[in-house]
Amino acid sequence: MIKNETTQATNNNEGSTTMTTTTTTTTTELTVTLEHGPNIDIMHDERAGYWAPPTDPPQMLVNVTSIADAVRTFCAWRERNELGGGNMTRRCGFIITDTHEVIGRISYNGRVWNADGDEIITK
Repeated sequence: MIKNETTQATNNNEGSTTMTTTTTTTTTELTVTLEHGPNIDIMHDERAGYWAPPTDPPQMLVNVTSIADAVRTFCAWRERNELGGGNMTRRCGFIITDTHEVIGRISYNGRVWNADGDEIITK
């Protein structure tokens, strides 16, 4: 959600000034990509590339309200499915706007990075 405030001064006929503040809120929908696949390092036994059978489908797009919400969603998904770093695909963890702009990527440990590789701090 993006909030913009504009303050405007208006003079009336009697010489006094009236201040008006207008607040507009723009809602930007965010989506986080969640995708898992078999880990080749543990393909040799009955686990078939997973520490435990995942409960969620291999690919999911989840709507979120903020970057912090995307991190919470990602970490809950990772834990619920008992996924390791080797189970994350290249398409996993992207935070995308409703205009298809990638604004960050969540790494396995829940940290968020922008396109330049700088960490985005979330609260």
